[in-house]
Formats: sequence, structure tokens, C-alpha cells
Amino acid sequence: MTSGKNNNRKESLSVLSTQIKEAERQIMDRQHRVQVRTDALVRDLRYEATLPTTLLLASEVGFIVGELTKPSLKKEQQTAKQAYARSGADVAPLKKAMNFISQAQKLYQALPLVWILDTLFPEEMSKTRSAAKDAKIQHPSG
Repeated sequence: MTSGKNNNRKESLSVLSTQIKEAERQIMDRQHRVQVRTDALVRDLRYEATLPTTLLLASEVGFIVGELTKPSLKKEQQTAKQAYARSGADVAPLKKAMNFISQAQKLYQALPLVWILDTLFPEEMSKTRSAAKDAKIQHPSG
């Protein structure tokens, strides 16, 4: 009877060993697939990051952020402006509106709207251009 128990143990150990080897193989396969996908992702990211349009867009965004986050006027200039401001009148909303208009003008000058739309929505812009050409051909008076 002891030889039967020994055989069962040996069989269960061999089954367990086979299962462990299979699990190890699956782990190695998965690690290999992850490494291949990681390499492909890094390669694609490097390619996309070095495209001229991406670099141009990044530099323009950096310029805009720099323009919008410029430090405010020096303290002496602020005190001089406050001296000329009307006493007792609330001019803060007017200043805010003028600053907003000024920033919007800088943004408009820094990055042409058509280029942004063409970069973000190339298919829609080509459809719009072709529709505009068709309309101009049909009505040449415009």
C-alpha cells in the first residue's frame, strides 16, 4: 500500500511541476509581448514628437503660455497708474475687460486660427475648402 501512495505523490508532483513550468512559460511570453509593445510605443512616440508640425505646435503653445503668464507691471508703474486713476470709481471691471481683449489679440496674432483648425480637423477643413470652391465656381460674382 505504501508503494501506491508513493506513486500518487510522484504523479501529483509531476503534475504540479508541469503546471509550474506552464505558468512560467506564460509569464515569459507575456513579458516578451509587453516588451515588444513598449518598444513599438516608444518608437512611435519618438517619431510623433519629432514631426515638424508637432515641434511647431509645441513652440507656439510655449510662446502663448509665456505671453499669457508674463509678470505684471513693476510696482513703481502700478503706483503711478493708481495715482492717475479716478478716486472712488470702480475701474476694476474695465481693466479686466481691457486685459482680456489685449490677451485675446495677442493670442490671435500668435497662432492663426485657420492653421489650428487645419491641424486639428484636417478632413473637415478640406471638405469646407472644396465646398467653398464649388460655391465660388457656381456664383463667380462673389
